Amino acid sequence: MEKLFHRARRMDRTRAMTEPRLLAARTRADALRTALAALEAHPDDDTVVAQARLLLGEAVGAAPPKVQRGPQARQPFRVFRTRDGARVLVGKTSEENDLLTHKVARGNDIFLHARDAHGSHVILVLSLIHI
Repeated sequence: MEKLFHRARRMDRTRAMTEPRLLAARTRADALRTALAALEAHPDDDTVVAQARLLLGEAVGAAPPKVQRGPQARQPFRVFRTRDGARVLVGKTSEENDLLTHKVARGNDIFLHARDAHGSHVILVLSLIHI
């Protein structure tokens, strides 16, 4: 019984979040339909065309981001950037540390690791920095 109550509460929270978004989307669709009707009625009127373009541009910019489905491709290591724009690569596991050290790192890159301690290998990629 508790499972059903938990599920019902979760659905209520979801409805509370989605109903305002649905109302905003319907309002936006109505505004776009009105602009389309005005554009079809007056295709040569520059102000109507400009308003339709503005409204359409806002609608395109306001589109929700696409949700990726399925398994995500996992990065083989973490990538950070310094203030100067240099890439800093950090391994997460021993396999990734080996990949970083032996396959990714180049001759001019700086390798950082604590001696006689377990932990991540860190590569400071210097090939993009102009010293």
